[in-house]
Amino acid sequence: MKRLAWLPTVIGILFATGGLWFFFKGMDPAALLLHLRHSSPWAIIAAALLSIISLYFRGKRWAVMLPAGKGRHTKGLVSITAIGFMVNNILPARIGEAVRMYLLWKKNGFSGAVSVGSVVVERMVDTFFYGLLFGIAVMILPPIRTQGLPLFPGLTVAPDPFRQIAAIILLGCGAAVIAAAWYSFYPAKVRRMLGVVLNILPASFGAKMRRLGREIFSSIDWLFSGKKCLAITGLSLATLICFPLIIFVLAGDFHAIALVKAIFVQGFAVVGAAIPFAPGFVGTLHALVLQAFLLLGTERANAMAITILCHGISYIASTAFGFYFFFKDGMSLKEITTQPTLDS
Repeated sequence: MKRLAWLPTVIGILFATGGLWFFFKGMDPAALLLHLRHSSPWAIIAAALLSIISLYFRGKRWAVMLPAGKGRHTKGLVSITAIGFMVNNILPARIGEAVRMYLLWKKNGFSGAVSVGSVVVERMVDTFFYGLLFGIAVMILPPIRTQGLPLFPGLTVAPDPFRQIAAIILLGCGAAVIAAAWYSFYPAKVRRMLGVVLNILPASFGAKMRRLGREIFSSIDWLFSGKKCLAITGLSLATLICFPLIIFVLAGDFHAIALVKAIFVQGFAVVGAAIPFAPGFVGTLHALVLQAFLLLGTERANAMAITILCHGISYIASTAFGFYFFFKDGMSLKEITTQPTLDS
Protein backbone atom coordinates (compact mmCIF):
# COMPACT_ATOMS: atom_id res chain seq x y z
CA MET A 1 0.00 0.00 0.00
CA LYS A 2 2.84 2.38 0.76
CA ARG A 3 3.92 2.11 -2.87
CA LEU A 4 0.63 3.75 -3.87
CA ALA A 5 0.83 6.56 -1.27
CA TRP A 6 1.69 8.98 -4.10
CA LEU A 7 -1.48 8.13 -6.06
CA PRO A 8 -3.92 10.56 -4.33
CA THR A 9 -1.46 13.40 -4.89
CA VAL A 10 -1.15 12.61 -8.59
CA ILE A 11 -4.92 12.28 -8.99
CA GLY A 12 -5.38 15.54 -7.09
CA ILE A 13 -2.97 17.35 -9.40
CA LEU A 14 -4.82 15.98 -12.44
CA PHE A 15 -8.22 17.08 -11.13
CA ALA A 16 -6.90 20.52 -10.18
CA THR A 17 -5.19 20.96 -13.55
CA GLY A 18 -8.28 19.94 -15.48
CA GLY A 19 -10.52 22.25 -13.47
CA LEU A 20 -8.15 25.21 -13.84
CA TRP A 21 -7.80 24.58 -17.58
CA PHE A 22 -11.57 24.81 -17.95
CA PHE A 23 -11.71 27.84 -15.66
CA PHE A 24 -9.09 29.89 -17.50
CA LYS A 25 -10.08 28.76 -21.01
CA GLY A 26 -11.08 31.78 -23.10
CA MET A 27 -9.98 34.24 -20.41
CA ASP A 28 -9.62 37.95 -21.09
CA PRO A 29 -6.64 38.81 -18.81
CA ALA A 30 -7.17 42.59 -19.00
CA ALA A 31 -10.86 42.37 -18.06
CA LEU A 32 -10.11 39.91 -15.25
CA LEU A 33 -7.42 42.15 -13.76
CA LEU A 34 -9.72 45.16 -14.01
CA HIS A 35 -12.40 43.40 -11.96
CA LEU A 36 -9.85 42.17 -9.41
CA ARG A 37 -8.38 45.67 -8.98
CA HIS A 38 -11.82 47.12 -8.28
CA SER A 39 -12.48 44.74 -5.39
CA SER A 40 -13.43 46.51 -2.16
CA PRO A 41 -10.96 46.02 0.72
CA TRP A 42 -13.90 46.02 3.13
CA ALA A 43 -15.57 43.25 1.15
CA ILE A 44 -12.35 41.21 1.29
CA ILE A 45 -12.11 41.69 5.08
CA ALA A 46 -15.79 40.74 5.49
CA ALA A 47 -15.27 37.62 3.35
CA ALA A 48 -12.29 36.54 5.47
CA LEU A 49 -14.26 37.02 8.69
CA LEU A 50 -17.21 35.05 7.30
CA SER A 51 -14.86 32.17 6.44
CA ILE A 52 -13.67 32.02 10.05
CA ILE A 53 -17.18 32.48 11.46
CA SER A 54 -18.40 29.48 9.44
CA LEU A 55 -15.71 27.29 11.05
CA TYR A 56 -16.69 28.59 14.48
CA PHE A 57 -20.36 27.69 13.94
CA ARG A 58 -19.36 24.30 12.51
CA GLY A 59 -17.32 23.48 15.63
CA LYS A 60 -20.16 24.55 17.93
CA ARG A 61 -22.63 22.43 15.98
CA TRP A 62 -20.34 19.41 16.28
CA ALA A 63 -20.37 19.84 20.04
CA VAL A 64 -24.19 19.68 20.07
CA MET A 65 -24.18 16.55 17.87
CA LEU A 66 -21.76 14.50 19.94
CA PRO A 67 -23.21 12.10 22.54
CA ALA A 68 -22.43 12.56 26.21
CA GLY A 69 -20.46 9.88 28.03
CA LYS A 70 -18.02 9.20 30.82
CA GLY A 71 -14.50 10.39 30.04
CA ARG A 72 -15.67 12.43 27.05
CA HIS A 73 -15.76 16.19 26.60
CA THR A 74 -16.56 18.64 23.80
CA LYS A 75 -14.03 21.35 24.56
CA GLY A 76 -11.80 22.61 21.76
CA LEU A 77 -13.94 21.41 18.86
CA VAL A 78 -13.58 24.73 17.04
CA SER A 79 -9.80 24.24 17.02
CA ILE A 80 -10.11 20.61 15.84
CA THR A 81 -12.48 21.73 13.07
CA ALA A 82 -10.13 24.52 12.00
CA ILE A 83 -7.13 22.15 11.93
CA GLY A 84 -9.08 19.60 9.88
CA PHE A 85 -10.09 22.17 7.28
CA MET A 86 -6.52 23.52 7.17
CA VAL A 87 -5.28 20.00 6.38
CA ASN A 88 -7.95 19.65 3.68
CA ASN A 89 -6.57 22.84 2.14
CA ILE A 90 -2.98 21.64 1.89
CA LEU A 91 -3.26 17.86 1.43
CA PRO A 92 -5.28 15.83 -1.11
CA ALA A 93 -8.05 13.25 -0.64
CA ARG A 94 -9.87 15.10 2.19
CA ILE A 95 -7.32 13.86 4.72
CA GLY A 96 -8.51 16.61 7.06
CA GLU A 97 -11.66 14.59 7.79
CA ALA A 98 -9.55 11.71 9.09
CA VAL A 99 -7.51 14.20 11.12
CA ARG A 100 -10.67 15.50 12.77
CA MET A 101 -11.71 11.95 13.71
CA TYR A 102 -8.27 11.21 15.09
CA LEU A 103 -8.08 14.41 17.16
CA LEU A 104 -11.58 13.87 18.56
CA TRP A 105 -10.52 10.38 19.65
CA LYS A 106 -7.17 11.47 21.04
CA LYS A 107 -8.03 14.78 22.71
CA ASN A 108 -11.69 14.43 23.68
CA GLY A 109 -11.98 10.78 24.73
CA PHE A 110 -14.53 9.64 22.17
CA SER A 111 -14.27 6.12 20.78
CA GLY A 112 -13.10 5.55 17.22
CA ALA A 113 -16.59 4.50 16.13
CA VAL A 114 -18.23 7.63 17.56
CA SER A 115 -15.49 9.83 16.10
CA VAL A 116 -16.03 8.39 12.62
CA GLY A 117 -19.81 8.32 12.98
CA SER A 118 -20.03 11.93 14.14
CA VAL A 119 -18.11 13.24 11.11
CA VAL A 120 -20.21 11.10 8.75
CA VAL A 121 -23.43 12.35 10.38
CA GLU A 122 -22.16 15.94 10.21
CA ARG A 123 -21.59 15.57 6.46
CA MET A 124 -25.06 14.05 6.04
CA VAL A 125 -26.57 17.05 7.84
CA ASP A 126 -24.54 19.35 5.59
CA THR A 127 -25.84 17.54 2.52
CA PHE A 128 -29.43 17.90 3.72
CA PHE A 129 -29.19 21.65 4.33
CA TYR A 130 -27.14 22.32 1.18
CA GLY A 131 -29.80 20.50 -0.82
CA LEU A 132 -32.63 22.29 0.96
CA LEU A 133 -31.13 25.74 0.36
CA PHE A 134 -30.30 24.95 -3.28
CA GLY A 135 -33.77 23.58 -3.97
CA ILE A 136 -35.50 26.61 -2.45
CA ALA A 137 -33.19 28.99 -4.33
CA VAL A 138 -33.96 27.36 -7.68
CA MET A 139 -37.69 27.54 -7.00
CA ILE A 140 -37.43 31.27 -6.19
CA LEU A 141 -35.23 32.22 -9.16
CA PRO A 142 -36.65 32.71 -12.66
CA PRO A 143 -36.22 29.63 -14.88
CA ILE A 144 -32.53 29.07 -15.60
CA ARG A 145 -32.18 28.06 -19.22
CA THR A 146 -28.86 26.47 -20.14
CA GLN A 147 -29.49 26.60 -23.91
CA GLY A 148 -27.24 23.57 -24.25
CA LEU A 149 -24.42 25.43 -22.49
CA PRO A 150 -21.33 23.19 -22.52
CA LEU A 151 -19.96 22.13 -19.16
CA PHE A 152 -16.95 20.33 -20.61
CA PRO A 153 -16.05 19.42 -24.21
CA GLY A 154 -18.64 17.01 -25.56
CA LEU A 155 -20.93 17.36 -22.52
CA THR A 156 -23.98 19.64 -22.50
CA VAL A 157 -26.99 20.07 -20.25
CA ALA A 158 -30.53 20.09 -21.58
CA PRO A 159 -32.31 23.47 -21.41
CA ASP A 160 -34.02 24.40 -18.11
CA PRO A 161 -33.29 21.24 -16.05
CA PHE A 162 -32.93 22.87 -12.66
CA ARG A 163 -36.52 23.01 -11.45
CA GLN A 164 -36.85 19.27 -11.99
CA ILE A 165 -33.55 18.69 -10.18
CA ALA A 166 -34.64 20.99 -7.34
CA ALA A 167 -37.97 19.17 -7.01
CA ILE A 168 -36.14 15.82 -6.68
CA ILE A 169 -33.74 17.29 -4.12
CA LEU A 170 -36.59 18.77 -2.06
CA LEU A 171 -38.45 15.46 -2.16
CA GLY A 172 -35.25 13.79 -0.92
CA CYS A 173 -35.02 16.33 1.91
CA GLY A 174 -38.62 15.60 2.84
CA ALA A 175 -37.89 11.87 2.88
CA ALA A 176 -34.87 12.49 5.11
CA VAL A 177 -37.02 14.44 7.60
CA ILE A 178 -39.59 11.62 7.66
CA ALA A 179 -36.84 9.01 8.19
CA ALA A 180 -35.28 11.05 11.02
CA ALA A 181 -38.67 11.57 12.66
CA TRP A 182 -39.48 7.86 12.35
CA TYR A 183 -36.20 6.94 14.02
CA SER A 184 -36.70 9.50 16.80
CA PHE A 185 -40.16 8.05 17.60
CA TYR A 186 -39.41 4.36 16.97
CA PRO A 187 -35.67 3.82 17.56
CA ALA A 188 -36.05 0.28 18.87
CA LYS A 189 -38.00 -0.78 15.77
CA VAL A 190 -35.33 0.66 13.43
CA ARG A 191 -32.54 -1.04 15.37
CA ARG A 192 -34.40 -4.37 15.29
CA MET A 193 -34.68 -4.08 11.51
CA LEU A 194 -30.93 -3.47 11.28
CA GLY A 195 -30.35 -6.37 13.66
CA VAL A 196 -32.18 -8.70 11.28
CA VAL A 197 -29.76 -7.67 8.53
CA LEU A 198 -26.74 -8.16 10.80
CA ASN A 199 -27.93 -11.64 11.80
CA ILE A 200 -27.16 -12.75 8.26
CA LEU A 201 -23.47 -12.14 8.97
CA PRO A 202 -21.21 -14.67 10.71
CA ALA A 203 -21.75 -14.66 14.50
CA SER A 204 -18.38 -13.17 15.51
CA PHE A 205 -18.46 -10.52 12.78
CA GLY A 206 -22.11 -9.71 13.41
CA ALA A 207 -21.51 -9.18 17.13
CA LYS A 208 -18.71 -6.74 16.39
CA MET A 209 -20.86 -4.88 13.87
CA ARG A 210 -23.71 -4.61 16.40
CA ARG A 211 -21.33 -3.13 18.96
CA LEU A 212 -19.98 -0.67 16.39
CA GLY A 213 -23.52 0.09 15.29
CA ARG A 214 -24.53 1.09 18.82
CA GLU A 215 -21.55 3.45 19.01
CA ILE A 216 -22.25 4.98 15.61
CA PHE A 217 -25.98 5.33 16.27
CA SER A 218 -25.15 7.32 19.39
CA SER A 219 -23.98 10.06 16.99
CA ILE A 220 -27.65 10.76 16.18
CA ASP A 221 -28.93 10.68 19.77
CA TRP A 222 -29.58 14.41 19.33
CA LEU A 223 -32.65 13.47 17.30
CA PHE A 224 -34.36 12.63 20.61
CA SER A 225 -34.02 16.22 21.85
CA GLY A 226 -36.13 18.99 20.34
CA LYS A 227 -33.78 21.64 21.71
CA LYS A 228 -30.75 19.97 20.13
CA CYS A 229 -32.55 19.59 16.79
CA LEU A 230 -33.39 23.29 16.81
CA ALA A 231 -29.82 24.19 17.81
CA ILE A 232 -28.35 22.04 15.04
CA THR A 233 -30.79 23.51 12.51
CA GLY A 234 -29.86 27.06 13.51
CA LEU A 235 -26.12 26.38 13.59
CA SER A 236 -26.29 24.53 10.25
CA LEU A 237 -28.03 27.44 8.55
CA ALA A 238 -25.60 29.89 10.16
CA THR A 239 -22.66 27.78 8.94
CA LEU A 240 -23.87 27.23 5.40
CA ILE A 241 -25.11 30.75 4.71
CA CYS A 242 -21.59 32.12 5.17
CA PHE A 243 -20.40 31.07 1.69
CA PRO A 244 -23.33 32.75 -0.12
CA LEU A 245 -22.74 35.86 2.02
CA ILE A 246 -19.09 35.85 0.89
CA ILE A 247 -20.24 35.82 -2.74
CA PHE A 248 -22.86 38.45 -1.91
CA VAL A 249 -20.39 40.95 -0.43
CA LEU A 250 -17.70 40.33 -3.07
CA ALA A 251 -20.19 40.78 -5.92
CA GLY A 252 -21.36 44.05 -4.38
CA ASP A 253 -24.92 43.53 -5.65
CA PHE A 254 -26.89 44.09 -2.46
CA HIS A 255 -30.36 42.88 -3.41
CA ALA A 256 -32.35 39.99 -1.96
CA ILE A 257 -32.40 38.14 -5.30
CA ALA A 258 -28.59 38.40 -5.42
CA LEU A 259 -28.36 36.42 -2.17
CA VAL A 260 -30.67 33.77 -3.65
CA LYS A 261 -28.37 33.59 -6.69
CA ALA A 262 -25.39 33.19 -4.36
CA ILE A 263 -27.13 30.21 -2.73
CA PHE A 264 -27.59 28.73 -6.21
CA VAL A 265 -23.86 29.19 -6.85
CA GLN A 266 -23.11 27.49 -3.54
CA GLY A 267 -24.85 24.36 -4.81
CA PHE A 268 -22.28 24.10 -7.60
CA ALA A 269 -19.45 24.90 -5.17
CA VAL A 270 -20.54 21.99 -2.97
CA VAL A 271 -20.23 19.58 -5.91
CA GLY A 272 -16.78 20.98 -6.72
CA ALA A 273 -15.68 20.61 -3.10
CA ALA A 274 -17.13 17.09 -2.91
CA ILE A 275 -14.58 15.86 -5.47
CA PRO A 276 -12.09 14.62 -2.88
CA PHE A 277 -8.73 14.58 -4.63
CA ALA A 278 -7.71 18.19 -5.31
CA PRO A 279 -6.18 19.84 -2.22
CA GLY A 280 -8.13 22.91 -1.17
CA PHE A 281 -10.71 22.10 -3.89
CA VAL A 282 -8.48 23.99 -6.34
CA GLY A 283 -9.67 23.69 -9.93
CA THR A 284 -12.78 21.59 -9.31
CA LEU A 285 -14.48 24.32 -7.28
CA HIS A 286 -13.32 27.05 -9.68
CA ALA A 287 -14.74 25.28 -12.74
CA LEU A 288 -18.15 24.59 -11.25
CA VAL A 289 -18.61 27.95 -9.53
CA LEU A 290 -17.75 29.70 -12.79
CA GLN A 291 -20.32 27.53 -14.56
CA ALA A 292 -22.99 28.57 -12.04
CA PHE A 293 -22.24 32.25 -12.57
CA LEU A 294 -22.41 31.83 -16.35
CA LEU A 295 -25.79 30.10 -16.04
CA LEU A 296 -27.03 33.14 -14.12
CA GLY A 297 -25.86 35.45 -16.90
CA THR A 298 -22.86 36.94 -15.09
CA GLU A 299 -20.22 38.41 -17.40
CA ARG A 300 -17.33 35.92 -17.62
CA ALA A 301 -14.49 38.15 -16.41
CA ASN A 302 -16.57 39.34 -13.44
CA ALA A 303 -17.56 35.75 -12.64
CA MET A 304 -13.91 34.66 -12.74
CA ALA A 305 -12.85 37.52 -10.47
CA ILE A 306 -15.52 36.73 -7.86
CA THR A 307 -14.65 33.02 -7.99
CA ILE A 308 -10.91 33.66 -7.55
CA LEU A 309 -11.51 36.06 -4.66
CA CYS A 310 -14.10 33.85 -3.00
CA HIS A 311 -11.89 30.77 -3.06
CA GLY A 312 -8.63 32.59 -2.37
CA ILE A 313 -9.90 34.57 0.61
CA SER A 314 -11.66 31.55 2.13
CA TYR A 315 -8.60 29.40 1.54
CA ILE A 316 -6.16 31.84 3.15
CA ALA A 317 -8.44 32.71 6.08
CA SER A 318 -9.37 29.11 6.95
CA THR A 319 -5.79 27.87 6.50
CA ALA A 320 -4.41 30.65 8.72
CA PHE A 321 -7.12 29.96 11.33
CA GLY A 322 -6.19 26.27 11.32
CA PHE A 323 -2.47 26.95 11.58
CA TYR A 324 -3.12 29.28 14.53
CA PHE A 325 -4.65 26.40 16.52
CA PHE A 326 -2.12 23.93 15.11
CA PHE A 327 0.80 25.86 16.62
CA LYS A 328 -1.17 26.99 19.69
CA ASP A 329 -1.83 23.35 20.60
CA GLY A 330 1.83 22.43 20.00
CA MET A 331 1.06 19.93 17.26
CA SER A 332 3.41 18.56 14.61
CA LEU A 333 2.90 17.54 10.99
CA LYS A 334 4.02 14.01 11.86
CA GLU A 335 1.29 13.76 14.46
CA ILE A 336 -1.52 14.30 11.95
CA THR A 337 -0.05 12.47 8.97
CA THR A 338 0.99 9.24 10.73
CA GLN A 339 -2.14 8.45 12.67
CA PRO A 340 -2.53 5.21 14.65
CA THR A 341 -5.57 3.01 14.08
CA LEU A 342 -8.53 4.29 16.08
CA ASP A 343 -9.92 1.97 18.68
CA SER A 344 -13.57 1.03 18.44
